[in-house]
Amino acid sequence: MRQIIAVELVDPDETFTVAADSRDVRAWESTYGQSFWGDVSFTKLAQLGHLASVRTGAYTGSWAAFDARCTSAEGAPADDLLTAPEEPQDPTRTGATDGGSALSPSDSAASPPTSKRKAKPPSPPSSTSSSLLTRSA
Repeated sequence: MRQIIAVELVDPDETFTVAADSRDVRAWESTYGQSFWGDVSFTKLAQLGHLASVRTGAYTGSWAAFDARCTSAEGAPADDLLTAPEEPQDPTRTGATDGGSALSPSDSAASPPTSKRKAKPPSPPSSTSSSLLTRSA
């Protein structure tokens, strides 16, 4: 899920676009204790815009300050994604391969370590046990 939200703030005037995604929806659901899906109101969209703005660094204030300054938070066309601020790339994250999210069996982090030791051969019978089997003369 990716939604571009055009945000307009006053005092001082500021306009920007932000890309909200599933991280922001989960944050909204965690904050407000309900599912985001269903009836979507202007308030929900503004709250989602605030969460995405904070996550991306486009805005650093509280929801109350954002709400007091926000004159518009509207879904924008996907073309506006180009004007949305870019998030810094995580250098530890690898790019997508075949679209799957499962780790490869050859990935050393996913494969359990294997033992290189061979099983011990059975021990020969001890001398006490062999003396029990011999007859005494």
